[in-house]
Amino acid sequence: MCLIIVKPSHVDMPHSSIMQKAWDANSDGAGFMFVENGKVYGRKGFMSLDDLLEGLQGFEQHTLVIHFRWATHGSKGMSATHPFPVSGQQKAMKALEWEANLGVAHNGIIKGFGNKRLSDTQEFVYKVMAHTRIRRLSADEYLEKLARSTSSKFAFLDANGDYHLAGKFELESDGCYYSNLNHLHTYYNYTYYGQWSDRCDYCGCNDGYSIDGDVYMSGALWTDLAICDQCFDHGILTHDAGGNEVLIIDPANYDDYVKYRDEILEEIEEDETMYGYHDSPWN
Repeated sequence: MCLIIVKPSHVDMPHSSIMQKAWDANSDGAGFMFVENGKVYGRKGFMSLDDLLEGLQGFEQHTLVIHFRWATHGSKGMSATHPFPVSGQQKAMKALEWEANLGVAHNGIIKGFGNKRLSDTQEFVYKVMAHTRIRRLSADEYLEKLARSTSSKFAFLDANGDYHLAGKFELESDGCYYSNLNHLHTYYNYTYYGQWSDRCDYCGCNDGYSIDGDVYMSGALWTDLAICDQCFDHGILTHDAGGNEVLIIDPANYDDYVKYRDEILEEIEEDETMYGYHDSPWN
C-alpha cells in the first residue's frame, strides 16, 4: 500500500532500521524529492535500499519527501516509482529525474485510474491534479477533500520548501511524518471471502486473501486489498451507509471510522456534486 515519509529540514534522517523496515514492506522501488534554488527536484527509480540510501547522501539537511512503493497498478518498473511532478505532460510522469514548481507522492489506490502503461497515481496526476486548483495549495480544506474523495494520502512539496499533507499522517518521535505505520506491524493468519493473493496489506505476511469489500485502516478507506486470516480475525466487520460490509482492521479505530463516514456523508449532503456523483463514495 506504499509508504510516504516526510522529513522536515530540522530533523535527522529516519534511523536505518526504520528505512530497512519501510523497504521490506514496500519493495517495488523508491524515490524522493527536495527543494534547491526555488525549484522542486525529484529523484526516483531506486530499486534497492542501498541505491536509495546512496541517493539520499548529501540531502540530510533538506526537507525531504521519501516514497516507498508497493505496486498495485501499472508497471513495477523504475518509471512508476514516486514522487511525480504535478504536470499535465504524460511523459513527465515517467521521468526518473525531474524539476517542477510542485511535486507529489501518493499512498493509496485511486479508483478508476491506472492501466497497463500508467499507474493510478500517474494517470490521476497528469489528467486531474495538474488541472485543478490543488496546484496552488491555498486551501487546507481542499487538500482534505482530495484525500477523502480518493480515499488516499498525498504529500506535496512546493518550490518554497514547504510540505503539505493531505490525509492522516503520523508524527513519530523522530520528528518525521509517516503516511502509515504498517511497516512496524509484526503480527501475522482466517479467511475473508475473496481470491487467494500473496502479501497482506496490513502486516506484510505472505498469507493474504483479496478482499471484495472495503477496508478501513490508517485513517482512510481502501479497496482491492489483501488481508491475512489473523489480521481479518483481529478486525471488526461493520457497514457503510449503503449496507455494504466494511472491515475495520484495528478495533481501536471504530469510532474514528464512524466519524470519518459521517463527515463524508455530511459533505455530500451539502454539495452532492463534490465527488461527481450522488451516491455514497463506497458505491
